Amino acid sequence: MLRRSARCTPRPRWSPAAQPLLLVIALVAPFTAPVDAQSLELAAVLGATAPSVTGAAPPPTGTGGLMGGFEVAVAGVRSGGTTLGASLGYAAGGASTGVAQFGVSLSANETFGPLGNVIFELTGTLRTDAVGEAALAVRGTIGPIAARVRLSAFGADPAVFRVVELAGDARPSLGGPVFGAELGVTARFGRNVILDAEPDLYLTGSGVAGRLEVRLRRLRTFADNELRVYVAGATVPGVGASPSREWHAAVGAGVLLPRGRAPDVELLAFVGSRGGGVLPGARISWAESFGGGVRLDASGSLEPYRVDVHPLRLAIGVEFPLTARTTAHVDAVAAALDPSRPAAVALRTAVTLPVDLR
Repeated sequence: MLRRSARCTPRPRWSPAAQPLLLVIALVAPFTAPVDAQSLELAAVLGATAPSVTGAAPPPTGTGGLMGGFEVAVAGVRSGGTTLGASLGYAAGGASTGVAQFGVSLSANETFGPLGNVIFELTGTLRTDAVGEAALAVRGTIGPIAARVRLSAFGADPAVFRVVELAGDARPSLGGPVFGAELGVTARFGRNVILDAEPDLYLTGSGVAGRLEVRLRRLRTFADNELRVYVAGATVPGVGASPSREWHAAVGAGVLLPRGRAPDVELLAFVGSRGGGVLPGARISWAESFGGGVRLDASGSLEPYRVDVHPLRLAIGVEFPLTARTTAHVDAVAAALDPSRPAAVALRTAVTLPVDLR
């Protein structure tokens, strides 16, 4: 045990305004060792959440009403076979007086005999309101089969930590706390047939949730175009305005249009049900590269039968160079049409530049 000196220097008292600066210093300090290929991102975020219905799940932006904030991130820090990253964010608005957030990521490649290269990915985020998330993912290849496993624990929906994930469905909107196991298997049959299967299982405070998506890909079905067939479904404990257990099931088909050096385009049509009749759905993913390093990405999903995420999800992103080494990114996302989860929109503007902290 440390003994206090008889003559003790008073401990400095930092003002709340200085605390974000101290966190930035703490963020940068670990990367002063010899490393390569670092990039620094500075971002501003603005979001809005519609008024919640009675008993609805927590707003996806985490605060409700209007919110704004900033983010600082260092990414792509490579040291040997390990890649590191760290981020700092601060947001205020709605019911919150201000929340800081710190995140870290680590990726490493290891070789295990006949398994070849196995990739380990560890991520974690912690907010000053005691909400956090952590995940460990492992992926590798065994002969013609690629497998991946991801174990996670989180205290809120993905958009609470990263607002651009309002338009995503990689993880269901279950609130928190939640423990999850996500599996993935990709198998190739011959030269032109690929089968992907992704079963997920989550343990929540209200019960067990599960999801399954199976995708069959047939390459070069129509010239160079790829045919895709989907079977998907989910079951979740009741939340908000729907207290009983909910489920949905859907089938769909579409095409992936390769365009050489240009980004691919994916068009999908679905039919699905959540127990009250059959409803149509659609997904589209489109990107375009323009001269001068400008790129436009757009994606949209309208799946009114979905019970695990917002049925309507939209995302538009623009990337363009500011200087020879500096790039700007503008992302706008929206999610709506769910009686148990309030609609929300968000805008994120970021500038990325290479840095050398050695």
